[in-house]
Amino acid sequence: MSDFKKFITDFKKNNKNLLLTESEKNSNLLMIKSDLSSIANIAENEKDQFAHEIVSFATSDEFIDILDSKLPPPLPGEDKETFMKRGRQMIRRLLLEKME
Repeated sequence: MSDFKKFITDFKKNNKNLLLTESEKNSNLLMIKSDLSSIANIAENEKDQFAHEIVSFATSDEFIDILDSKLPPPLPGEDKETFMKRGRQMIRRLLLEKME
């Protein structure tokens, strides 16, 4: 198990109180549906299904494994903000690939 995968696994195990609540998940679903409304003409039931699929995928072990394999550790001299930006870009790219 890689350091990133171990970190996520340990975090989930030790910080159950920090994981998303149902209310937060619903908020994320509403945000995704709203974003879909602005970029595509999709039926409401399809928005619901798509939003659930994206949230489910983004919180899955499969996604963590893919992200772990694609995102190299911080580069020498790379600050936290730069690494986080690189991580967000990778997450966006992986989610866009999933949508295609």
